[in-house]
Amino acid sequence: MRDPERILHAWAMSPAKTKPGYVRAAEKQIDRHHKAEDCRPAAIRMPAIAEARAEQEQKTTQLEHQKNLELQLADYIEQKVLPLRIFDVYLNKLPERMRSCRKHGVFGWRPETASLITAWDEKCGLVRLCPHEARADAKRIEQRYLPAIESLIRRNKRIYFAVFTTPNVAPGNLAAEKKKQFKKFNRLIKKRRSGRSRFPIIGALVTQEDPLGARADWNVHLNAFLVCDGWLDFGDLREAWHWDLHIKPLRGSHDAIAAAFRELVKYAAAPVSLKSAEHATRSAAGLEVSTGDLVGQRGAGWSDTGTYKGADGMPAPPPMLDWPAERWIEWSDAQQRFRRTRSYGCLFKTPKPECPGLEDVEWLGKIDWHNGGYQLSAALNLIPGDKSTNARAPPALQKSIPFLDSAARKWVAAYEQDPAATIAHISTPDYGKTALPVESVALTSTPEEIAEFIAEMERCE
Repeated sequence: MRDPERILHAWAMSPAKTKPGYVRAAEKQIDRHHKAEDCRPAAIRMPAIAEARAEQEQKTTQLEHQKNLELQLADYIEQKVLPLRIFDVYLNKLPERMRSCRKHGVFGWRPETASLITAWDEKCGLVRLCPHEARADAKRIEQRYLPAIESLIRRNKRIYFAVFTTPNVAPGNLAAEKKKQFKKFNRLIKKRRSGRSRFPIIGALVTQEDPLGARADWNVHLNAFLVCDGWLDFGDLREAWHWDLHIKPLRGSHDAIAAAFRELVKYAAAPVSLKSAEHATRSAAGLEVSTGDLVGQRGAGWSDTGTYKGADGMPAPPPMLDWPAERWIEWSDAQQRFRRTRSYGCLFKTPKPECPGLEDVEWLGKIDWHNGGYQLSAALNLIPGDKSTNARAPPALQKSIPFLDSAARKWVAAYEQDPAATIAHISTPDYGKTALPVESVALTSTPEEIAEFIAEMERCE
């Protein structure tokens, strides 16, 4: 069969008014190729797509752990906290918000950065409670402040990570101590001596934590990144703070310091609910105790003296799921209208980065919470490139998506065995036998499937 493009060009130059059958066949062939191009992810990137899906599967275990903890917290609030605050509108909405958080979504990858993207139908937005939201918040902090930190490192500024502590406070005084501690830190970095700044601290990024201690008191402390223009005297800083202070410099190459900053941001921004659960898990390590359910661990609980003991029988910070309901209410009230992450000096008012859109993301499938775990489905949703959901595709194409997904799976298996063998040959009554490279076919693997795909595309008109 002659080149369809040349056929159409010859027809356009002829004076005839009625299209012959071979011209109409050439038009349909060209249109068929265009539809196949629009309805496929780029097949040439299939190895990267398969790798992105494998990465999503690896992340599923961590997501399931975080989701299970969130569901346990929702049950705890509903069963233990709400009976004490029946008419509190905010608290009454919390359990349902947490249960519906990140139940259904889609995952894909961004070709330009080769990064995995997950978009969820619903999020709870509870940074202090939800492990998912806390991790996303840590990522936002990293994206906002890491460029500024890297710029300061290149200008030979020194970066330190410090934990500022004060004595534990009794129940009922949490809100006052949280405010007092930030004021104390603000005065510290502004201290002067002989008309000059006492410390070479030119900026700081501070996150506050307030977990419940083993004796049912509050352990309020600050995790801080300090930016210094010169050498920092640790002894002088401890003397000025007056209470216990742990500090260490971030050393190494610029890349090593940036990597340490990223890891420490994750630690500093982690929610109390997750950290307290991890403490309980470490307490149970090496013992015959299941750490999947962090409530009622064998040997863990409150003693008659009011001290919480871990699974090893030693005093330990209680997981949030074992907090007395009165203490949880005090903690929740203290978080209202209070910023736990604050910046100072050269890091103050660091501009927020622009949030990238999702227009260039290639969606690979769906992720759903079902029967206590996340399940991945629809390995490849072959939808038109200018559409974002299956619902907006033509009805005939919507019906063909399960078939296309099955064909894509077969293509991936064939590609792994022999990448060079992914050229299909089809034979149709109208067009004769035509060789189609994989770049122009929607990832099908047999002549019958290709013919069925083409027929489905033509019915989309």
